This record gives sequence, C-alpha cells and structure tokens, in this order.
Amino acid sequence: MSIRYLIVLEKQLEKMGRKIKTFDQIVDDAFKLVFAEKERRIVYTTGVGGLEAHVESFLKEGMSVQDALSFVDIGDYEGSPIFMMMNKPKQMNNKALFIDLDGTIIKTKSGETFPKNIDDWEFIDGVLSRIRLYRDNGYHICIVTNQAGIELGYITKEQFETKIDSICKEIEQYIGHSVNYSYCGYGTSYYRKPNPGFAYQFALELELDLRKSVMIGDMESDAKFAKNAMIGTYMDIKDFLEYKTIV
Repeated sequence: MSIRYLIVLEKQLEKMGRKIKTFDQIVDDAFKLVFAEKERRIVYTTGVGGLEAHVESFLKEGMSVQDALSFVDIGDYEGSPIFMMMNKPKQMNNKALFIDLDGTIIKTKSGETFPKNIDDWEFIDGVLSRIRLYRDNGYHICIVTNQAGIELGYITKEQFETKIDSICKEIEQYIGHSVNYSYCGYGTSYYRKPNPGFAYQFALELELDLRKSVMIGDMESDAKFAKNAMIGTYMDIKDFLEYKTIV
C-alpha cells in the first residue's frame, strides 16, 4: 500500500469527470492537522462502514493485521471512506480474552435450549474463575455474541441489553474489572460470527494484538471467527474450563 493509491484515484475520478479538489482538501487538511511528514499511505475504498469493515480488503493486499488496523479515517469522497495509514503504526500490544455468551458463559436455568425470558440464565460452573484468571494476567475481557433472535422478534434489543448488562455487572463484581461486550442482532452482518467484525472493532478500541489474544466458544462459528480474525488461540469451552493455567 502506498501513495500510488492516490494517483490511481485521481485517474479514476478524471475518467468519471469528477473534480479532485474536494479529495485533495480532505487529505491536505489531515496532513496539516495530524501529521508533519509529507509521505503517507492513502487508501480510497468503495463501499460503506468504518475501518473494521475494510480490514479484510487490506489483508488481501498482503498487509499484516497490525498494519491494516493502523489506518485512521480522514473523511470521505462521494460517500466512500478515505483511510490514511500512519507511518508509525499504533503500538497495539494489548491482548484480549474474546468469549462467546450462550453455552459458554451462561446456560438456561430452565434447561431449555432457548431461554424462556431474560431472567432464564445462570453462569456455567467454573467459568467466572477462569475469566478472572485471564483478567488478572492482563487480558481485556470481550464478550462477542450473535443474537439473531432480535431480528426474528423473539427478544427486543432493549430486553437483550438489560440481560447482558446484568450479566456483565455480575462478572465485573466477581473479577474486579470492567467487561466489554458487542452483539449482532442480525442474521446477516459483517459483525456476525464467523465474520471477523467483532475482533477488528475491539482491536481498534483497545489497541489489541490479535495474535496474542484468545477466543473461547462452543460452536463451529466461534472457531471460524477466531481463524478469520487471525486470533492467536481458540479453545472450546470444555477445554477452557479444564485448564488450570492460561494458554
């Protein structure tokens, strides 16, 4: 990735008869406000969404995950985002314990496959102490969960958020640290596992090195999520509960 992307963009816009002035102004302003050096990596992408939604296209260009996550959003042109890569990539050295929710952290009290209501849950035996061990060893705790039942009408967004907030509060009281969570309420989405959106979202927010991070789950989609996001280690919940140390 290099300044050649800007040159290509100029040619593309000339062919379409569009003026480049607006784009130049966006880039120039970003240089003046944020950066002192002249040479930067510029990327203009088609499509919508934040940086995390475009990481995969950067990876296909041969970038490492860390480099791909070192871009900053500097504006948009004709409705598509423009990203600029910092010459000095972010020091993304933090690590996370990504962990699924249903069947991994909690199970239903009723014994039914699906909960009867938002109070029909309890922690799986032993999971809280294992989560605390990882947090005590410097891992951010990030719950990542698919909740397509919201789109299907089985539960409302507000009901689920009440439930997950209660779960997180109890975990936080047990481990003595804050817990992060993200959920996808749609059947099709870049943030629905096994797509890697959750991982890139938290990597950007928490400056994570995904290669040092761990994913815990109970479904094939969890394992594929870890693989797609290039998370360093995946463990099934059964193995996670059996281990007495961190990986």
